[in-house]
Amino acid sequence: MSERVIGYIEGGVVIDHIPLGRVWEIIHLLGIDKIKSLGRISVGDGFESNQMGKKGILKIEGISLSEYQLNLIALIAENVTVSIVSKGQIVNKIKTKIPNILKNVIYCNNVNCISNDPKEKIVPLIEYYLEKGFCCHYCNKFFKKDKLRFV
Repeated sequence: MSERVIGYIEGGVVIDHIPLGRVWEIIHLLGIDKIKSLGRISVGDGFESNQMGKKGILKIEGISLSEYQLNLIALIAENVTVSIVSKGQIVNKIKTKIPNILKNVIYCNNVNCISNDPKEKIVPLIEYYLEKGFCCHYCNKFFKKDKLRFV
C-alpha cells in the first residue's frame, strides 16, 4: 500500500489528529480561507490513524497561532496536536484543551444576559466545567458545546 504525503512546510503550524470532517470548520473559524498572503496550505481529511481510525490534518505555512486561536481550535476539536514548525523542524507541540475560563471567545446563550446587551459593552466571560459544560459568569446559565456562538 502506498503512503499518502501531505505537503512539507518550512515554517508555520501543523494541526494534526483533527476528527474526521472537522478540518473545514477549523479553516473557516481561523479565517484561513480569507487570508490572501499565506504561504503553502495543505489540507487532508480521511487519513488513516491508529489512534482515531480516520483523521484530518492541516499544514499552514507562514503563520503562528495566538492563545485565542488555540482556544477556538480546542472548542471545535479538543485534543488535536498543534506543532510549531521553524526551519523545517518541529520546535514545539501543543495538545489543545478547552480552558477553564474563556474570555471574549464565545457568547452566553441567554439572550437576556447582561453580556449580550450591546449598550453594556461587557466582555463575555464563560467558565468551562468538564461534566456540566459551559456557564456564563454573569447569569450562571449552563449550555452545551453544540450551542456555542463564537465572538
